[in-house]
Amino acid sequence: MSMRRKIRIKSNTRILVVACILLLIFLILLFILKPSNIENDPNITTKVTTISDILVYDQDAKEVISLPMDEYLVSVVAAEMPASFEVEALKAQAVSARTYTIYKSQHSGCTDCDEKADVCTDSSHCQAYVSVEEMKKNWGEEFGEKYLKIKSAVDSTSGEIIVYAGKPIEVFYHASSGGRTENSGNVFSAQRPYLVSVESEGEETSSNYFSEEIFEFDAFIKILSGERPSFSLEIEDLDSRINDPIRFDTGRVDTVKIGNTVFTGKQIRKAFGLNSTNFEIELKDNQVVFKCIGFGHGVGMSQTGANAMAKSGADYNEILKHYFIGVEILNDY
Repeated sequence: MSMRRKIRIKSNTRILVVACILLLIFLILLFILKPSNIENDPNITTKVTTISDILVYDQDAKEVISLPMDEYLVSVVAAEMPASFEVEALKAQAVSARTYTIYKSQHSGCTDCDEKADVCTDSSHCQAYVSVEEMKKNWGEEFGEKYLKIKSAVDSTSGEIIVYAGKPIEVFYHASSGGRTENSGNVFSAQRPYLVSVESEGEETSSNYFSEEIFEFDAFIKILSGERPSFSLEIEDLDSRINDPIRFDTGRVDTVKIGNTVFTGKQIRKAFGLNSTNFEIELKDNQVVFKCIGFGHGVGMSQTGANAMAKSGADYNEILKHYFIGVEILNDY
């Protein structure tokens, strides 16, 4: 073999080795970088990591129990929405509750629980929950019919969750919005792109649409003084020192100045146990009257609005996509 051919073979070998090394480096970089790029690209829908069983902290029994997802959801839907509601509304509730649970489990679980769990049975910081035994007690002879109706709503949507940009959304729902839902940023710490204000028609006939709370003048002042020690107001000045509230575009109260103090609508709602922050304040016969519209924080899905949509012929997909903007319903559980 000539010297020139030996040099050519060695040269070709080097080129081949270098090419293999570069290909290997490229594949390694592709493997490392691809998940990050997908995760950060809102236009790419990715597979959602889900769970089969969930850990539920029972607030009454003070213990953690493991339950299949859909078994847990039957108890949640039964506690969160009347069984008399339309089937499509119950399905929307089931998918919302499943998504809530998935999101919670992927974001540190129930941080207010005494023991580590995905969720708990306390509706003040997770979802409401009612056991089968309690359903039997509450529903009596109607138990069989109502239980099967709710179970069917859960089973027929089994595995379905709500996603935005390929990820489970942070779900919120409430009893009644009073005709329009609220932007999440006006209630909670963050504004989510899928939790924006939308109309919610057909709620006017629901039992929790209108409500009133009445307080004597002295009780009214005492409650506000308990909220803010610096608060000062004399009874004879009430009529002139309750200012018109400053409201969000949705009608709910942002702030209201009473006496020498500015209160948020959320502070007033909590202090006086009001159904919502969409309220008017009236003075009548030595009493302060709060007239409220809606029930709950107003963010996300209105349950009575969902029922009204179902009565008008909307299915659960239409309901969910109306209240949660820009989402998709995926069967990924």
